[in-house]
Amino acid sequence: MGLEARIGARIEGHAPFSIVSHVWVLPVPEEKVFFVVLSSPGQTHVLSIPQSSEGDDLHDLHAMETVGLDMQHSTLAVAMIAENCVFQITESAVSFSRNAQDSLHVEHWPAGYKASAAAIEDNIPCAVIALRHEGKSEIRALQIDDIDDETVSVSELGRSVQTECEVISLAIHSTPMLTFVVAGNIDGTLHIFRVSPKNGLEPYLEHEIPQNTDHLDDLEALNACEDILVLGEQVSSGKHVDLVVLCGLRGGSIYALELQVGLDASLHIKSQRHFSLGLTTVKLSSGKSHLSAFATCGDGFFSIAMKDSRLDAIDISDVYLTDYPRSFRQESVASMTMVPYVEISTLSEALIVISGDSCFVTAVSEKRQIVPNETNVHGSPHTLIESRPFNCMVSASSYVWKRSATTRAVRDVVQFSSSNLRCIWETDIGWKVHSMAEWSFRRTPDSAPHVWIAVAAGRATRFDEVAASRSRNGRLYLLRPSAVSGRCDVQASQIKQYDSPVTAIATYGDTDIVACSGTKVYFLQYDTETSRFEEVCNFVIHSPGIRVTTAPPHIHITTERDSTLTLQLIDNPSNPNSKLLRNVARGDGARQSTSHTTIDISHADHTTSSFNLTSTLNGELVGLRVPDPNQPPRIATHDTLFTAKLCRSVMRIVEAKIRPPWKPVHRTSGILKDDLVGITTDGTVYGFAVLDEKTTNRLRWLQRLCQRNPDICPFTYSTPPTVTRNGYVKAIPVVLPPPGFENPADSGRNVGGDVLRRHRRHRPSDMHVDGDFLVRLLDQDSVELLTSILDAEAKKKIHDPISSWVRDNLEAQKAEVETLIAEARAAVDRWW
Repeated sequence: MGLEARIGARIEGHAPFSIVSHVWVLPVPEEKVFFVVLSSPGQTHVLSIPQSSEGDDLHDLHAMETVGLDMQHSTLAVAMIAENCVFQITESAVSFSRNAQDSLHVEHWPAGYKASAAAIEDNIPCAVIALRHEGKSEIRALQIDDIDDETVSVSELGRSVQTECEVISLAIHSTPMLTFVVAGNIDGTLHIFRVSPKNGLEPYLEHEIPQNTDHLDDLEALNACEDILVLGEQVSSGKHVDLVVLCGLRGGSIYALELQVGLDASLHIKSQRHFSLGLTTVKLSSGKSHLSAFATCGDGFFSIAMKDSRLDAIDISDVYLTDYPRSFRQESVASMTMVPYVEISTLSEALIVISGDSCFVTAVSEKRQIVPNETNVHGSPHTLIESRPFNCMVSASSYVWKRSATTRAVRDVVQFSSSNLRCIWETDIGWKVHSMAEWSFRRTPDSAPHVWIAVAAGRATRFDEVAASRSRNGRLYLLRPSAVSGRCDVQASQIKQYDSPVTAIATYGDTDIVACSGTKVYFLQYDTETSRFEEVCNFVIHSPGIRVTTAPPHIHITTERDSTLTLQLIDNPSNPNSKLLRNVARGDGARQSTSHTTIDISHADHTTSSFNLTSTLNGELVGLRVPDPNQPPRIATHDTLFTAKLCRSVMRIVEAKIRPPWKPVHRTSGILKDDLVGITTDGTVYGFAVLDEKTTNRLRWLQRLCQRNPDICPFTYSTPPTVTRNGYVKAIPVVLPPPGFENPADSGRNVGGDVLRRHRRHRPSDMHVDGDFLVRLLDQDSVELLTSILDAEAKKKIHDPISSWVRDNLEAQKAEVETLIAEARAAVDRWW
């Protein structure tokens, strides 16, 4: 998930974009144009883009021949400090130019000095520059005193400040009480200076960047601060100012420092934190507001946004460049900048992105969402797997083949697709690929693995086809891409044939395969000496298997019309040299299933338990406990752990290790797993988390409270009925309070002379929490809103078991508000 940066225009050939390291966009009101300043090693280029309200801004884009700007060196900082004055700082000089057409002032550094970093504050205006000389750095502050049409007057504020280590990044920021400078050294130290009109730079604070605990390498060089950006709202005088300093580190993380500027112009560090983005240097750029920014790190491109100037309010999102029809392959982003707002230009607040040898003009979406990226395949895909050894996607598709002028035939193809690979293997006419799995083997323990894609295929049979025809309608293939005579081809090998179509396949252990054909499950063992698959045993099931997964010694099968089965591979009691498949559990609570995934849960005592998360055609998710493999196998019914009713039927559930690096797992004991993804036929993507029983009960109680608030749940809520002792059912909405709020002395409640007893707490239908309710609560001031909901429930005069409970336990409930909100935030942390 992330933000979509839709490409509106692509610029090529006007400048050497492939070597650009920094970019700035400057509005020039007098000329009604934008200057795009491109900095690259040893040179600077300037492009001119007209400001137009007709949407044709890029029509007259051209490279400029400038006067008064230093184009022979890299630009470190540039800004418009007046309506027509361009202020540029390069490695060798400070330059001022009127609209890049006339030189106003140029000042070169002394011999032997070279600028390594610079920053400009255009509100004052002033600048800070770090000069390197004989392995040491000195920081100078410049103030622009007067600007007219002919000259610019520049003076140095105070004396320069010497530093032992090289300064490689600078930032300057002004507030109503204080203007300060942040300097980043190559050794990972931040120096903060106050800017005094009389004394210039006054050392105020020194802060050493701590090591990022997410990095395995404990190297000081990784803390070198390559880029600095200060974020914070512009506030009026009379209030303290909260700011966040972002430092782009060489080791691939952002180090964030929360500062507060007091009314007495004091500066305090409140908190600090690392956000890991990758493994290469992080670059930063300002965003649309004072509380937003963009960052790049290797192949990653990120958006940073804050609701206010606090570290716990920082929200980082991936940004994906896309075009139409979404087949764009994103390369590393070298630099980016936001176009300033100009009323007459359609380019206002567009994001300029330099990537590869092109410059892209993009519009970034406001809302985080799933951003699709298309890969063209032949036909309509219906089966897809990822092959890491081949570094490609393997898809099976169906297409209509023109057999003659009057006839058509449907054929299936298997396609290997990547950025540099595309090869196709076609089935025979009438054959369909039902399932695929990656399979590999080693000739010797020390040899490299031989990787293949196992393909299960079947030929459609008519109902009136005679079974005695002995036709072979199922096949197993092994496929792998290979380079032949400079072109990509697919090597195919047929390994087995069956009477019925092979509908599901999975690997078992290192080299074995489990396949479903018709109403049988076959266990195939691979012999490395003969390079053949031998059928070891089979098992008869009531209806064809449509999905099979393995977790030795168990084999889990989703059948077409019957329950979910769990088989176990055991030794044959009558023949020790052979094997048997035995049915050890069946999930009658998950009939008409579409798919399943085996989930392993690790516990604090270093034990592991497993269950099958099964989806059905009627939109249910069912958790079925997997039998303990250490116990003797026996035929039993799967214990149903929970059921969840969804709006759509989930067709496939996978475990996806896609948690972003800046959001490490800080999982509480109640969150057992939160990296499950489900996809439905209409394209809806679900995120799932597995909670323990206590957390489920508490969050379900929180959900019930949310359902009674019209701002969170505008539709009517419903709850299961309660049951009296004599079996009479009354439709009274009763929900369990969270653990810790029960009255241990009473197991029921007297209502009208009857004792109402609640269902058992672990009833499967009560073990589902709808995360959408929690997100609606968390999107607002959650603590305040939840407190107001409790107050509103306590004030209700009607007879309502929920309101009565809240009224009797109001203070205890309020004491748990912040804890409940923290648990809700942890439960949806992966997806919210």
